[in-house]
Amino acid sequence: MNKQRRQMLWAAVELLNQAESIIEDVKEQEQAACDNLPENLQNSAQAEAMHDIALTLDELSDRFDEIRAALNPVLNP
Repeated sequence: MNKQRRQMLWAAVELLNQAESIIEDVKEQEQAACDNLPENLQNSAQAEAMHDIALTLDELSDRFDEIRAALNPVLNP
């Protein structure tokens, strides 16, 4: 792979890192909102949906790690 294409992939990794950071921030905000629900709503469908969203966003972090790991041999031959 030539230098230009490798630089393009490094730029993609940087965008992945930025996206992961945004998703992590949203996950934390969603979890905090869920944690701060009034007691009478903590076992509601809304609370469950908020918790599920936070879990899904957390799982995305693992996928970002998988993508970076897959790119590692290409970026660092």
